[in-house]
Amino acid sequence: YFISNKANEATKYQFPNINVGPNEYLVLWADEDTLQGDLHLPFKLDSERDDIVLARPDTSTIDYFYHHNVDSNLTQVRIPNGTGNIGLGISTIGIVNEAFINVRDTDTPKFTIYPNPCNDFFNIEKVDNEVQYFELIDSKGTVVKTIYSKDLITQVKLTGIESGLYLLKSRQEYQNIVIH
Repeated sequence: YFISNKANEATKYQFPNINVGPNEYLVLWADEDTLQGDLHLPFKLDSERDDIVLARPDTSTIDYFYHHNVDSNLTQVRIPNGTGNIGLGISTIGIVNEAFINVRDTDTPKFTIYPNPCNDFFNIEKVDNEVQYFELIDSKGTVVKTIYSKDLITQVKLTGIESGLYLLKSRQEYQNIVIH
């Protein structure tokens, strides 16, 4: 099977020997950084317009759509999850795709994370001293670390955590974090 960012070049990336079961997802990075592993694509998506083509081994098309003029803080998602029409959304690793509602423009985030991307640690800075639990969730939706935070700033050590894109989730909100 193949995925490509050009409809006339369906074989740009061939999937490695991976099984994806029903209701499971595979996260691919369109970052041209194939040295980081098999799930990093040999192409990037153009910010103005690009195709997304999923093809069978015989190169016939399974699925196709194009993205265009998408804000870097948004993504295009199928609503409902994986089967519906394409709509705007927020990054949904580990979360069901839902219609996008922009509340961030009027709502102050409850926490920030830095540095992001990070290597050995990251900090969670909260807007108040309220005791809070956070979950660090990997791209498969698995909670890899639970964090207890009672201070305004909590440093989180990443010993034993693999590189990748993660979701840091609190009761009120979630944010993406990249670990190198």
